[in-house]
Formats: sequence, structure tokens, C-alpha cells
Amino acid sequence: MTIKTGSDSAIMKILDDSTEQELNSLIRSIIGIKHALTSHYTHWCIKGPSLGASAGISAMVQEENGHIAILKRVITNQNELQQDNASLQGLKQKPENWSQVIANILVFDGIAYRVLSDLEDSNYEPLEKNILKIIKEEKFHQLYGCEWARLLISSDNFRESFIYDVQKAMEHLKEHSETLFPSEELFKAGIIKKKTKDILMELEGEIKSILYEFTVGI
Repeated sequence: MTIKTGSDSAIMKILDDSTEQELNSLIRSIIGIKHALTSHYTHWCIKGPSLGASAGISAMVQEENGHIAILKRVITNQNELQQDNASLQGLKQKPENWSQVIANILVFDGIAYRVLSDLEDSNYEPLEKNILKIIKEEKFHQLYGCEWARLLISSDNFRESFIYDVQKAMEHLKEHSETLFPSEELFKAGIIKKKTKDILMELEGEIKSILYEFTVGI
């Protein structure tokens, strides 16, 4: 596998087998997360608490399916797409309520968005052609999640359960983050700028800020 480096597109960097395998594993995990979230969104697109909620989640189904199709083309070993990721088993369970849907958007869609954003400047050709479109649409997903987080936290009926759902989702992600998003070889090769633990810390800090911001004054 090769990536472009420097300002001259003719200069190519060849990835060794371990780095290529790590990149494939990372992309496969993002695809797995998106498959699980698409299943969640499809299940809830006609069960949302409002017409606007259902319309938003329906749009996200289409976008996630588009992201999956793009990312599948990035995997160099297509046989790896058939491998089941045991670390995602918990995420494959459909959310029991709207609170869990939004918690998963903040946490799991959130980590996928941040990992992909870190790959934006990797100069890996199969990604750079489409990654900006994916990131732009992922920003909408995060805004959607944040707006619903605000609404759930402002409700006496849902505040406590929503915070619990977010914490539970974050605990699951932290438990499996290194398996889902291997980063050592990618970091050494300069494909990513941040290691998984650093991206995870940023995500956790941002989610805590969101929860704190929305609970102030309640």
C-alpha cells in the first residue's frame, strides 16, 4: 500500500505489512461501528419521539450506508471485511430507548468522526478522495446528538437515565478502544497524528463538557 507524502504527489511512501494491517483493522472497526449504528437508526427512524427526530435519523441511515460503501473500498484485503469483531458485540444490541440512541451517537459515532478526522491529512489516496464528505456529514451527526443531549438533560424524566447511558457507552468504548483502533504503527508511519488514547481522552473531555454545559442552571 502507498500513500502520498510531501507536496509532490509523485513521491510515494510504501507502508510495511504491519502498518497496512493496522490501517485495515482501524477502517474495519469504523465500518463495524457504522453498520451497528445504521441498524440502530433504521430501527428507530419511525419510532423517534418526534417527526423531526425521525427525519434526522432517517437521513443519517442513508449517509452511514454511503460512508460504509466508501470505506469498504479502502480495505486492501477484502477478506478482512468478513471477519467479525468481537469488541463490537455489545454495540450490535439495538437500543431499548431514545436515550441510548443518542448516547451511542455521542460516543461511538463520536469516536468514528474523530478518528476519521485524524486521517484527513494522511494523504492516503483512497481516503482523501472522499473523507471530507464523510467528515462533513459526521459533523451533522454530532450536532444532532448534541441537540438531543440538551433536550434529554433538560428533562427531569430523562436526565439521570441519559447520563447513565452515556457513561455506560463510554465505558464500553474505553474497554475495547485499543482493539478497535490500533494506532502504534500508524502513528509511527505518520498516517495519524494522535494515538487512540489521546483521541479517546479528547472525546471523553468533550462529552463531559457537553453534559456539564447542559446541566448548568437546571
